[in-house]
Amino acid sequence: MSGTLRLAVTVSAFIAATLFAGYSSTAEQMRSPVVAIVDFQQITRDSKAGATLREKIATQHAIYQNEIQRLQDNLEIERKSIQEKQKTLSRGKFEELSKSYRSKTESLQKLVDDRKRFLDQMYANGMRTIEAELVDIVKNIASEYGIDMILNDTRGQGIVIYTNPEIVITGEAQLRLNQRLPEVKLAPPSINGTGTGEDKAKKTGAAKE
Repeated sequence: MSGTLRLAVTVSAFIAATLFAGYSSTAEQMRSPVVAIVDFQQITRDSKAGATLREKIATQHAIYQNEIQRLQDNLEIERKSIQEKQKTLSRGKFEELSKSYRSKTESLQKLVDDRKRFLDQMYANGMRTIEAELVDIVKNIASEYGIDMILNDTRGQGIVIYTNPEIVITGEAQLRLNQRLPEVKLAPPSINGTGTGEDKAKKTGAAKE
């Protein structure tokens, strides 16, 4: 085999090896991601922490309900008393008692709203604590099993809970966008009646022609 032929074969082999290595590297980088599914709602609902949270909310709700019921009973007694005394009371005294009753009723309604808001806040805070812990657990599972992406299977959500940074292309996409379109050129909008004198003259000349 001549020296020239041996050189050609060597170069061809080198190119083939380089291309194959590049292809393998690209294939490895672009491997299909491993995706897993988790139902957040089911876990939080069926978990011990979720069940305990609902029990605590139910207990507190019962306490508030008894408190509100007692106040409602007292107001009902007061309402009946005012009605019974209406004929024997002066107009001014009746209006005074009625005003006091209405004020207590409004205060009771405000108390009911405050108690409900407090219970809702308690539940929301408890759920956030459970979900934060669950997200941490899910990330650990992803690391242990080589999972690249985890989706929430709860109906109506379908959001990404975890993503392996190696398959995220946000930075690369932004870099290419900045290179391809560093700025947007905007043409000023044409507004009727605000053209310059020269523009108007041109329009007038065009119309005459």
